[in-house]
Parts: sequence; structure tokens; C-alpha cells
Amino acid sequence: MSREEIFSAGPSLPSGGVQPHLVSAWDTGFLLAPDGSLWAWGGTQNWFVSLFGKSNTTSIPQQIGTDRNWRKMAGHSSHMLAMKADGSLWAWGNWPGALKQDTIPASVEPRRVGSEKDWKEISVGTTHCMALKHDGSLWTWGRNHYGQLGIETNNGTATPVRVGDDRWTAIAAGAFNSYALRADGTLWGWGLDPLHRKPPTNDLSPRLLDAATNWSAISASSFCLLAVKRDGSLWLTGQNARGTAPAFVTNATAAFTQIGSDQDWRQIDCGGSHFFARKTDGHWWACGQNNDAQFGVGSRLDVNSFDSPRRLPYSFEPWAMALGSERGATLVLLRDGTLWTCGIRLGENKPSNRFDRFKITANRYLQHLPGRPFLAVRQFKTDTVPRKLWALPPEVIRNLGETNASVSSK
Repeated sequence: MSREEIFSAGPSLPSGGVQPHLVSAWDTGFLLAPDGSLWAWGGTQNWFVSLFGKSNTTSIPQQIGTDRNWRKMAGHSSHMLAMKADGSLWAWGNWPGALKQDTIPASVEPRRVGSEKDWKEISVGTTHCMALKHDGSLWTWGRNHYGQLGIETNNGTATPVRVGDDRWTAIAAGAFNSYALRADGTLWGWGLDPLHRKPPTNDLSPRLLDAATNWSAISASSFCLLAVKRDGSLWLTGQNARGTAPAFVTNATAAFTQIGSDQDWRQIDCGGSHFFARKTDGHWWACGQNNDAQFGVGSRLDVNSFDSPRRLPYSFEPWAMALGSERGATLVLLRDGTLWTCGIRLGENKPSNRFDRFKITANRYLQHLPGRPFLAVRQFKTDTVPRKLWALPPEVIRNLGETNASVSSK
């Protein structure tokens, strides 16, 4: 099998009426299947118990509940936010939009967020949530240590609060930052100080990041924002910008830096310290850290990072895709219903090694030396090339053949 054929795909399945979605967050994977059902797997490092109600880890996706009327989904390693076909919003897990865990206890059952039914888009950070309504209004809730709610204070709130009076078209939550495209095409951000100033200068309300009015798409990792303009150019900002594109960014930055001069980018997905981006010719490119073999191009010891975008040696047409926002677990759902992964295997424990911390610290310095020497660290089990993990089960595939009249037309 050649590298170009590394993703082997069968016949495409019916659409099912639901756009599937994947999330790779810390040690947990989430899937919104095309029949409207929700699935999750992982859980070796965080609070998977808050999603399933018992101490449990799994390397294979498990269904959450039995409902098939979910239409949007966002998740972190210990909490989820999802929207149903009727436009209602639901949350569960360890931080279901609560100010403190003991204020609203963790819930293993979806809990309704308010009574509104006009929600359109959702995104979650480490401890906060963002949601857009169909009228373009933006709402946030959760913890607010760094001003990530954008409500002119660092006090948290357990219920959604509107952010100003503006109209917005797209949102993306980082770990402790929030980003949004305003209706006039400008790009705004708020929350944790991207420059790590002392004392910190956090933005408690939306701040204009760039006055250009031709921004078209955004994708956030925990500490980085990747964005594309309508002219097809690719841009980067944030605390992790240096590690994400070393050839173009030399430090943490609050300003946008253009990644190269190409203007044929059309699809982006930002990971922890890396990104995948697709050009108009259909080819995928990767850039940044490959410390967990998340690029799927072989051993991370051989390819530790791409300093600038490099074309991947294989092709694929994703139905859904997600890059790890903190760890390197790349997830791809193909149109034939197969789920593929490369990088860290979610749901499998890491072997212990008391020298790992020393080696990790040493590697931060060694990577700047000629030849980039590297001390091997005992890692989670990883897949150095894409591996077929799972396939949509028969009951999901049967549901795809049904006429799904409950799909929201909003």
C-alpha cells in the first residue's frame, strides 16, 4: 500500500441528515455520528467518570445515552455541551457550565441549559462555554479567571450571559481564551494575556485582534488561534504560536503572523502545537510539533516537528476530523463510516518512568541544537501511521437509511 492510499475507504454511506463532528480533547475522544447519536472513548487521565457515571476507560467508542436527535457537539476531557434538533442546549460532565463544582454538581445525565430553542453554534474551553444564537448574539458562561467570558469582569456565572450587543458569525474557545468573527468580518478575542506579561494584562471584554474585514474561518487550540482570510491566506496568533509554526513565529504573539505567502488555503484544524490545513487542490499539509506522531508520517523520533507547512504523504476525504487540543491524537471519520487515528491511542494507560520529567525538560533544550538530539521518553501507545480504530456499528448505519424529518432546518 502506498502512502497515498494509506486511508482505505469503502463505498460512501448515506448522509443521515446530520453533519458528523469529532473532538479530540486531552485524553478523550467524542463523536457526533451522522444518525444524531453521541459517542465517547478514552479517559485514562481525567474525569471520564463524569460522562459515564462509573469509573471506566475504553479504547473503543461507547454511546452516551440513546438519543439520536443531537445536531451539534463540543467537548473537553471532562464536560460536554450539545444541541438538539429542536435548538435546545444541554450540558453534562464535571463542569456543565458551573461556577464551581460544588455549586452545580457534576452530572452524568444531560442537563438543559436555560429554556431557549434558538441556539446555533457552540464551543467549549477548559472551564467555560460559548454559544451563538440564530440572531447572531453571543453568550458565555462558566469560570472566568482570565476574563474568557468577555463580560467586563472576571466573575464567573453558571448561566449564559450575553457578550455586548454585537452580532457574530463564528466562535472558537481556547483553554482560557475566546475568539469570534463579528458580522462585519473583523476578528476579536479576549481572555488570558497572550504575551504572559507581569502582571498579566487579561482582556475582560472583546478586543479587536485585526481590523481586516475579510476573515472567513477560525480554529482554536488551547493556546493558539489559526485563521483564514477570504483571499485564501493563512494566519496565526497566540501563546503557542512559536511552537506551532517555528519558521514564521519566534515568540508568543498578540498580533497575527501570516504563514507563508500561499493564498490557496480552504480548510483548517488547529491542534495543541500543530495544525492541519487543506488547499484548494485537496491536498493536506501539516505544521508544528509532532511529539506524539500525530502527523501519521512515521516515528516522532524521525519527524519531531515541521517548522513550516509540509504536504502530508497521504490523502483522505474526511467526513469529520479533529486534532488533539492538548495531546497528539488525530481523529478522522471517513465517508464509509470508518474511524481512523494516528498519534496517541486514547483510552490506554501510559507506562511509568521516573526519569520522564527530566527527559522532557532536557528535550526542550536539545531540540534547538544541530541535528535535534532527542531523549526517548516512555509515551502512551501511539500509532505512527493512520490506523483504522472502529467503524460505525450496524444500528447507526441502519438509521442513516431513514428519512430524518427531525433535522433542524434552522
